[in-house]
Amino acid sequence: STVLVETLRLHVHSEHEARAPAGPHALLVTRYRELLERRYREQPSIEACARELGVAPSQLRRACQSVAGASPAP
Repeated sequence: STVLVETLRLHVHSEHEARAPAGPHALLVTRYRELLERRYREQPSIEACARELGVAPSQLRRACQSVAGASPAP
């Protein structure tokens, strides 16, 4: 999860520099990153995070793959 969070941070930072419009995947990944940062010590599962974000785990995995080029660890 730590590597994914760092990858997501770098992507979000580069996205802001390029001023690219945020699509639904980027917004979901930003919410996921923020959730992971808040609950880092708990190491929540992808399923728990997806449930809290109101999406299916497969949808969250696809968004991460699309935005960061990597799926979250199971």
